[in-house]
Amino acid sequence: MSLRKAAALVIIPLILAGFSAVPLAADFRTGERHNITGTVDDDIYAAGEEINVSGDVTGDVMAAARSISVDGSTGGSLFAAGETVDIGGEVGNSARVGAREVTVSGSVTGDLLAGAQFLVVEEGGSVGRDLIAGVQEVEIAGEVGGDVSGGNQTLEISGTVRGDVRVEVENLTVADGAVIEGDVVYTSNNPADIDPGAQIDGDVQRRRATRADDPGSAAADLILPFLRGVGGSLVLGLLVMWLAPGLLPVLARKVRTEPLLSIATGIGAMIVIPFVVVFLFVTAMILGAGVSVPLLLVAGTGFLLALAKVVVGFRLGAWMVNRQDPNLDLSFGKGVLALTLGVVILTALFMVPILGGFVRFFVGLLALGAGIVALAHRKKEARPASNSETEPAPAAGA
Repeated sequence: MSLRKAAALVIIPLILAGFSAVPLAADFRTGERHNITGTVDDDIYAAGEEINVSGDVTGDVMAAARSISVDGSTGGSLFAAGETVDIGGEVGNSARVGAREVTVSGSVTGDLLAGAQFLVVEEGGSVGRDLIAGVQEVEIAGEVGGDVSGGNQTLEISGTVRGDVRVEVENLTVADGAVIEGDVVYTSNNPADIDPGAQIDGDVQRRRATRADDPGSAAADLILPFLRGVGGSLVLGLLVMWLAPGLLPVLARKVRTEPLLSIATGIGAMIVIPFVVVFLFVTAMILGAGVSVPLLLVAGTGFLLALAKVVVGFRLGAWMVNRQDPNLDLSFGKGVLALTLGVVILTALFMVPILGGFVRFFVGLLALGAGIVALAHRKKEARPASNSETEPAPAAGA
């Protein structure tokens, strides 16, 4: 036996053991409604209509649903994407949340990173370390143990911030009874409304949103990246529509019909694919085999992620152009219009501080998962057809 093959017999089982521990040390749940009770000594991966963690999860919780609530506790972090996220229990580490409305009436031990329309840290609620928010409206009535930072339209503080407040904001309010133990540095065209009864231990500094010496520079800093983002995505989308006319409708259809499955699949793929690629590369190097399979896997994943804004933008634009056609059977002209509308909207959302990163990540997961789901369904549909082709014809007169 050669040294290379002997090494393979030792190394490959070790890699497989480490790799298999990733999916096996987790609890995957899909369906409409989940109420997670009792004690779960694993990570939880859940997708559905409503998810409620009322028990104790010792690991992380990754959830995608319309409504997500944590009334129990997690020993690890919370990763949540949905319409509403309510943290009424205890998150033992950090929370990464993307939703329309986020409410914290319990406690987040670590950081809270949120992209949302509304965020409320209620009285009695707490964030142990930093609060980073790309949120339209933020209200802090509870306690933040670290800094508050991000980009917001309105920020109202009536609770306690143990660190600094450093935000880009349209309207900043520091109410009576609020306590800020650090500095307040805010970028805004409007002066902050600071009640005389508020306690600010550090300095208060306001920075204007635009540079006085060059009024057009701020607009240029926004317009040029926006045009590049729209133009690049339109070129890619038009090429796909020309070279593979059916690809965008197929992927967009999966986004429309199976959004939760697509998100869950995207999350799983982002976790599993790197391990698979490393395993295949190491195996190929040890056995002297080709590396075409891992390279194809990397290329396919990269292609779907690069196409993410185009796919989700096409789906969004198609809904705007023709809401009555669930099959997305659009003419080429309407397809181009749908693509343009969707890409413009997503490019604008991508440029919003903090929130844009959440939207980009969500869109990437959705498109990656939709591509994998579409491929799996196509293989499943092709299998019976291939079997029927090989089935022997019945004998004459039988």
